Amino acid sequence: RPDGVLELVDGDVRMLVALIEGGFNNDDAAELFVLGVDAPRDRPHALLAVLERAIAAVTALADDGPRSVLHVPMRGHLEPLGAEMFTRLGFDVAYREYHMRTIDARRDSPPPPAPLTWIDLDASWVDAVRPMLVGAFAGVSGVMFAPADDMAKRLLAHTPPPRLLVDERTRELVGIARVTLDHEQHIGGVDLIARAAGRRGGLGQVLLGEAMRVLDEAGMTRFELDVVASNERALELYRRNGFRVVSQDTVWSLPLRGA
Repeated sequence: RPDGVLELVDGDVRMLVALIEGGFNNDDAAELFVLGVDAPRDRPHALLAVLERAIAAVTALADDGPRSVLHVPMRGHLEPLGAEMFTRLGFDVAYREYHMRTIDARRDSPPPPAPLTWIDLDASWVDAVRPMLVGAFAGVSGVMFAPADDMAKRLLAHTPPPRLLVDERTRELVGIARVTLDHEQHIGGVDLIARAAGRRGGLGQVLLGEAMRVLDEAGMTRFELDVVASNERALELYRRNGFRVVSQDTVWSLPLRGA
């Protein structure tokens, strides 16, 4: 849920941007997302002028908030600007993210080792998910966690229900696998897989395998996911399962004046 939405117009260029700073993330970053652009693709400098205004307006808002940097993903509407444009505005690269895809995944879904078992998420487990995710993604760039109430609502409303890997003896939450379904294009998204900090023993394959099993049973024929480029362990896992990098996004970082 955005903390602010701005519409900027300059001649024949129109841009809609959102500011998100209410969640928790490891980079202490507010995030600017370009929701839409109406601009001639052969006029990148006109687009840049509007983006500069958007950054100035959003930075003014973010300076009153708790964050020390502003992140802006260069994707979609902003691609015509190129890296030089962001550098001129004082940005540095924060991190890069890969979009991966497969049409011939292994669909290797090993059973979890005892005493672990799979269950669907319900209200009794919601409070355990957020602290597990915060621990699992400690130090990883590009992960923002919604406030606890918002996260709980989103988890419970998600379809299909997220799958939880739990210890039957201790009732400990060990991992989570969540997917998205595009029935029109038969595209399944591996939206989230995570294991509790300190848990290894091949659980990455167990979690990914369960996500792919759910997608397969839902009739999805192509699987997709996003991963931060520096997460080499995850990249190795995904490549072993038939995923390949098909595109890359760069997220740029600008120190806030109030930092």
